Amino acid sequence: MTWLLLYISCVILSCVYRLSERNCIEIVQSLVELKLLEVIHTTDGKEYLTPAELGKEIREELTVRGGPVES
Repeated sequence: MTWLLLYISCVILSCVYRLSERNCIEIVQSLVELKLLEVIHTTDGKEYLTPAELGKEIREELTVRGGPVES
């Protein structure tokens, strides 16, 4: 089953049944193990980011701060 089909299945199921946080974590872990999803763990280990989301957050932060950080 592709990650997209798994994701769609989860979305449909979440409409009918509420997925627990543990179930969501297990789904993400399975997708990572199957190399169908790439994630980056946050420093506190409580959240995942995709590389695209990390890039978006970096660009937003640079925009807010007016450009690259000076050392």
